[in-house]
Amino acid sequence: TYCAAISANAGERTWSLEGDIDWSIFTLDYPGLQSSRPGPLVTVCARLPQESMIPPFPMPEVSGDLEEHLMPEPLIQCDDPAIKALADSLTAGAADAWAAASAICRYVDLAVEDVPTVSLPSAVDVLDAMRGDCNEHTALFVALARAAGIPSAVCNGIVYIDHGRFGYHAWPAVWVGDWVAMDPTFGMPVADATHIILAMGSLEDQYAINAVIGRLSVREVRD
Repeated sequence: TYCAAISANAGERTWSLEGDIDWSIFTLDYPGLQSSRPGPLVTVCARLPQESMIPPFPMPEVSGDLEEHLMPEPLIQCDDPAIKALADSLTAGAADAWAAASAICRYVDLAVEDVPTVSLPSAVDVLDAMRGDCNEHTALFVALARAAGIPSAVCNGIVYIDHGRFGYHAWPAVWVGDWVAMDPTFGMPVADATHIILAMGSLEDQYAINAVIGRLSVREVRD
């Protein structure tokens, strides 16, 4: 169940990012999601939002830096009528903003067929095809969340795959009183602490990240 997945994924883990890479071109600090210190070492925080901080739904108007995370983009067409209608349907009657975001995550997880894809999709394309990989799941989720009035952003980075290996991945984060990472591709209502963000804000960032994956090794650090 989604509740069981949240419990299993919660916690913090610290990772050492190693390799001949110019880390000055990457941002590694994301308040509420991830912090960094020299090394670089990154600590990823996987957690539920604080119940007392979760906004009601529909959410009140946001201001400042959060406004940009509600705006349409070329690949995130949250103003498309079909996207808006689906968002309204998925979130009708939601108790609060976190419940609304969770409903969207569950829908994208179950409705979008998992198919390996090499593309830079738009949310409208995904809604039409309903198939794809992490970029497709993320584009549709972010568009639906924004259409529902929930600030949402694209996270690009790496995630644990198996046998000590990390690979490229994209997943969304939502602002529900604080930033919380989610992963509809992997069916995680809270993305686990192997989700290391190397860029946040645009699917196009995947190209810069793919260029370093072959030179990057990741090792867990236990303080």
